Amino acid sequence: LSWILFVAVVCIGAGLPSDRPVKPHHTYLILADDDGMIRGVGTLLPLPIILLRICLSAKGCQYQELEKVYAQEELLCYGGISALRIALFLATCEYHYYFSEHIVLASALVAILSLEFVLLRAAPCRRGAWLMYGLVWALLLAVLVEVYETAFHYHTRQATFLALCVGVLLFGSIGRYFRRKVEQAEKEKHERCERLEGYNRI
Repeated sequence: LSWILFVAVVCIGAGLPSDRPVKPHHTYLILADDDGMIRGVGTLLPLPIILLRICLSAKGCQYQELEKVYAQEELLCYGGISALRIALFLATCEYHYYFSEHIVLASALVAILSLEFVLLRAAPCRRGAWLMYGLVWALLLAVLVEVYETAFHYHTRQATFLALCVGVLLFGSIGRYFRRKVEQAEKEKHERCERLEGYNRI
């Protein structure tokens, strides 16, 4: 759902008529002029949410080892997304007119938040789930406001759609990898539970 919303908002922002591109002149939620937080420390924004979710993971849970696997895989994906984000920014920042670095950097944020959504659905024993959902949705909505403003005002349609395609293909593939790993772990967990139930019946 996060990726669908992201793509839809970018397409709406880029599709509406405006006098784009113009020099940024407003300060929005997390994008302060041309050198805002998305461009600077964007991938650090979800880090407190990730660490809070790990801390809120239920202790003494039957699936505590599975929680550790989830945390390790998520941090691995987080590091990969952050490294790829830096590489993309360094490679494209000089081609601002032809490639929207803000859109592709925002797609990295959406990818990280999508990892959280996967875990919040999959994890069977977590405290503070509603708090985590609220924090993730709040940050996602802030990112959506930013990408709408960016696509509507600050980049050509070519730059916006090119960056959108690159971001979805690259960062979305990391999200798909993570989702498959979680689904595989969940499948193995259910198989172990079924075997244990079978032994108990015996």
